[in-house]
Amino acid sequence: MHTKEEYELEEMLVGAKRREEDLIERIIQIASMIYMQMPLRYQDEWLDRQVNDGLYNPTEGYKEDDE
Repeated sequence: MHTKEEYELEEMLVGAKRREEDLIERIIQIASMIYMQMPLRYQDEWLDRQVNDGLYNPTEGYKEDDE
């Protein structure tokens, strides 16, 4: 019999595994686009999805002095 803590830990691990698989798939997608030298609009669409999903903020950490 499992304790409540063991069930919670198992749920966390399942969620982490799904997240890992999702992130790996995203990397494969952009790497494939670059490798196949697809038009930039495909990369732009991919990037828009990352921004909309909260995975990337294009202005975070940006300073005018960085140019």
